[in-house]
Amino acid sequence: MRDLDDIAGLVLAGGLSRRFDGNPKAFALLAGKPLIAHALQPLAPLEHRAINANHNEAEFAAFGAPIVPDIIADAGPLGGIHAGLAWASSLDGIKWLATVPVDTPFLPPDFIRRLAAARDAEAIVAATRTDQSPVCALWDLQQLPDIDFALKRGVRKMTDYLKLISWRTVVLSADICDPLFNINTAESLKLAERLLRGT
Repeated sequence: MRDLDDIAGLVLAGGLSRRFDGNPKAFALLAGKPLIAHALQPLAPLEHRAINANHNEAEFAAFGAPIVPDIIADAGPLGGIHAGLAWASSLDGIKWLATVPVDTPFLPPDFIRRLAAARDAEAIVAATRTDQSPVCALWDLQQLPDIDFALKRGVRKMTDYLKLISWRTVVLSADICDPLFNINTAESLKLAERLLRGT
C-alpha cells in the first residue's frame, strides 16, 4: 500500500442546498451528528483536511479545518475542486487531493486507501457496480492549471471535465448501503437515518 503522506483532503460544502429547502445541508443531523462531521470522517487518515465553503464560515470553523472558498464563483463542484487544488498546492509534500461531498455519509473507512492504491491516472473516481461519483475522487495536483483553464472556458459539469483527462474508477464495496448514497432532500436524510438504524 502506498503511503498517504502526499494526499490532502477536502470536503465539498460550497453549494447553496437549493433542494434542501435552502437550509445549510452540512449542519443537518444524521444519527445525532451534522453531515459535515460524517463527511470529514473518511478523510481522518490524512494530516491536512479542509472544507470548501462559501457561506457559514464561522459554523464550519468549529470543526477545526481550514475554510477554502471558491476562487471562481458559481462554478459548482468543479470550482470547489479547483479551490482545493490551489490550497493543497501550497502544502509541502502534497501531490494529490482527495475530495468528498458533504452529503455522502456512507463512504467506507478505507475510502482513501482504496483510491490511493490505484494512482495510475490523473483522477481516481469512486464507483459502485452501477454508478460513479467524480466528487468522491482523488485528483493529481498537476491538474490545477488545466481545471483553471477549463473553468475559464465555461466548463462546469464534472463529466465534461473528465473527458479532457485520463481517469479510472475504483469500485467500492457496500456496507450498510450504497457507499455513494447522496442526501439531497429532507426525505433522503430521513431514509439515511432509517438505513443507519437498519429499518
